[in-house]
Amino acid sequence: FLIFESMSTTIKYGLIGGGILSLFLGLYILEVYKSSFYFLWTPAEIIILVLVIFYGIKERKKLNGNSIHFGEAVFTGIKINTIAALIHSAAMYLFFTYNTSVLNDYKKEKIESSIKEMTEMKYAAKDIQQFRDLATKETTPRNIAKNNLLVFLIMGLVFSMVSGAIQRTRITEDRADLPGNK
Repeated sequence: FLIFESMSTTIKYGLIGGGILSLFLGLYILEVYKSSFYFLWTPAEIIILVLVIFYGIKERKKLNGNSIHFGEAVFTGIKINTIAALIHSAAMYLFFTYNTSVLNDYKKEKIESSIKEMTEMKYAAKDIQQFRDLATKETTPRNIAKNNLLVFLIMGLVFSMVSGAIQRTRITEDRADLPGNK
């Protein structure tokens, strides 16, 4: 990974995270999702996101002489997450744009599971049909990628705050004379 040595921490970890998350999407394309391990993928994506943010902040702290403030740690995590989320959402958009059969399967699966829930909650047939029409029209590659991006950005914000709180340098009397610690 010599190419990553000269990159900034945020770009390096954002590319790594986005690449790994897009790899999961690639496995979906290859229909590995039909395996019995599919239920583990969403938690695995979340764990990958947490690890990329955590280790990116940790490297940034190391580059700062083992000192990092909460705000800097959170901002580093947010930048890493934004890069990873943009890469993953772009890959998702391209995937669903050029693989319409999977998009149609995805629509059918999501819509039918929602309709099943609506039926169990005793919604009126008219409401169910309106939902089906709207969901069919609104389930586009752009909307899927946009929703994915928003979810990842929100999760990344939370993970960045937690990682920043864990890794921040506490101000002690011997470190109070450093800039920014007054």
